[in-house]
Amino acid sequence: SSDVCSSDLPRGFLFENVPSLRGMCTAGFEELLRRLKSHGYCIYHNTLAASDFGAPTVRQRLFVVGLRTDNVTRCFEFPAATHGARGEKTLFDSNTELKPYWTVGQALEGLPDVKTPEAGCHLNHTGRFHRPETIEHMMTVPQGVAIKQSYRYRPALGGLCRSLTAGLDSSTKSYIHPVYHREMSVREYARLHCFPDTWDFAGTHHNGIKQVANAVPIPLGKAV
Repeated sequence: SSDVCSSDLPRGFLFENVPSLRGMCTAGFEELLRRLKSHGYCIYHNTLAASDFGAPTVRQRLFVVGLRTDNVTRCFEFPAATHGARGEKTLFDSNTELKPYWTVGQALEGLPDVKTPEAGCHLNHTGRFHRPETIEHMMTVPQGVAIKQSYRYRPALGGLCRSLTAGLDSSTKSYIHPVYHREMSVREYARLHCFPDTWDFAGTHHNGIKQVANAVPIPLGKAV
């Protein structure tokens, strides 16, 4: 609104959304930035990948940062990547190697199968019931492959996971475990977004999957 008092506005803000926001709502996105600038904000926006900051998922998010011009002492800069392919150099310093990507296998290391007694020692580490025919189908899905017809995907143990999906209803499906022929637990999903094992996701399995999948991976959020 044009009648907002400048003294009521925050000194800065940060929001994130899907990268396609700029493409799907080009006019709306540009109008949003114009209005924010009219209230005295310097606006910075960029799309960053969680894998570039130490998460085992390629999840990309659009970040928009606004800083009041009367409070800006220097230009805001989005963080530079800290991780990459083995041997890859940083963009600005060819002598500095990026840390290797953190893989799905590294993230899930130490978590027992949900069917073992040891699984009870981990928060949110329970499984869903699968029909025999569902299990048979999962057995046909190789690591790193997505099956379009069934919306099933199994990440590669030694690679990165694609962006986690949340779904819209109680039939939410989590991705298939890289090794076991079942969907991943909420705790395994949380590991892919680098949540601490002490973080307890309330509600049902579906609730937990949605909470994790809708979140920004911890290393990416922390970096920004």
